[in-house]
Amino acid sequence: MKTKIVVVGYAMGRTGSSALVGMLKHMGLSVICEGKKDKNNKKGYFESNYHKKTLGSIYGAFFTQSIIPPMVKIETKIKLKKEIYHSFIENQCKDSQMIAMKSYRMLDIPFLYQLREQYDIKLIVLNRNTEDQAQSAAKMNRKNKDYYINKIKLWKVFRDKIKVKYPLDRIEMDFYDLIDNPDKTVTEIAKFIGIPKPSPDKIKKWIDKGMVHRNE
Repeated sequence: MKTKIVVVGYAMGRTGSSALVGMLKHMGLSVICEGKKDKNNKKGYFESNYHKKTLGSIYGAFFTQSIIPPMVKIETKIKLKKEIYHSFIENQCKDSQMIAMKSYRMLDIPFLYQLREQYDIKLIVLNRNTEDQAQSAAKMNRKNKDYYINKIKLWKVFRDKIKVKYPLDRIEMDFYDLIDNPDKTVTEIAKFIGIPKPSPDKIKKWIDKGMVHRNE
């Protein structure tokens, strides 16, 4: 049986990816993370420094800064760096048959596409209202909201190009569906992944409206 990799892909941060990946952990998936928490994400970020270092070694400034990587250079990265990424995935999957991970800015997707025959890869493309996402990022990083609005719009264009160019089995969902209709949304996710739905109590315990700031 192939190892299942559930990937939460999104355009820039403050999309609600931690809430979703945390829910996947409660659904029984092993999560690539180191458990960091702070006032901005009180339940944890579910991110890995090893993962970040891997993407940094592949993309350089394209990962560490808010620069749009040209599509033509993605193919070059795959040819030159695919073994680095493949080694990262092998290490993450060696002790588990089902893992969940984030794909910040969708930068994992071209490499995971190369592994689609080896692993059972499920992509959840997560979206959030641009204004709210920018407001959350601005509050967290003490920068102007308009700065983030422009960056987010550019990365959303890139996200949409990537999901078309490297098509994986995927569903798309909005962060507010998870917050406002958690039982229905988690049911749809469980069906897509092919695992049992968690109990309503477990969903309610994890998902709460305090996870989100809305620009209302």
